[in-house]
Amino acid sequence: MGSRAVCAIAGLLLCHLAFADCIVRTPTPDERAYRQSARATLRKALPPAPANWTMQPVDDDPYEQLCRGDREGEFSLRVHAIYTFSRPREEKERRSAEARQIGKDIEHLRELPADVKRERQAWLDKMSEANRASNAAYKAGDKTLARQKDGEAEGYSAKARAIRDAYWQRVQPEVAKLEARRDAINQGDSRVEVFIVANEREKAAAPPNSGRVFSAGRVPAVNRGLKLQGARLMVTGAAPERGAIEAAVDQNKLNSVVQ
Repeated sequence: MGSRAVCAIAGLLLCHLAFADCIVRTPTPDERAYRQSARATLRKALPPAPANWTMQPVDDDPYEQLCRGDREGEFSLRVHAIYTFSRPREEKERRSAEARQIGKDIEHLRELPADVKRERQAWLDKMSEANRASNAAYKAGDKTLARQKDGEAEGYSAKARAIRDAYWQRVQPEVAKLEARRDAINQGDSRVEVFIVANEREKAAAPPNSGRVFSAGRVPAVNRGLKLQGARLMVTGAAPERGAIEAAVDQNKLNSVVQ
């Protein structure tokens, strides 16, 4: 994969390319004007924000350095927007209450049943007895006996922990399911990002957490000068909210930006 394609897609981060195998040139006035107008055209294909969503365009198009050997317009373009879903207060409270209840269910599941508690408590009682004997031995000046009782107390404590841990291990599969449910509850606002990349010279992989990829025109593109030849629109974010933005994509608008 060429470095231009990596710049356009991989990580979708800003980058400034310095090519070791070329003499860098500055864009021509026509290229600068085209870049500005083409990105304005691409922004028109961004989906509108659905109800309870806001949309904020981001001006972070990676600016590619050009080589003297590059033909006019031989670079890709990108537009980017962030969509934020503001949950109603009642919905946030409901989700928060659901997460708290799952937390209580986890605590209840990890609570030791009566028979396990009795077995564990028997060893804890022995530990307490050994600790009392150790304290008495220290007071009497018998350090040897005190150390012996300390060792016994540690052993009894380890047996009590083993009983507790064995029970927790048995219920861990159910605990893990509840924890996964709780972690999946988004109690705050949600954020989804949309990227449109045009005139890619090499088709790169979509960014992480992407769903459907919307395409128009020729991808990858073949240089035809200062024209938008092909574009891909990608939505990234959590699946439920991402679907709301994908549903707002207008394929006809995306098609219309391609010349």
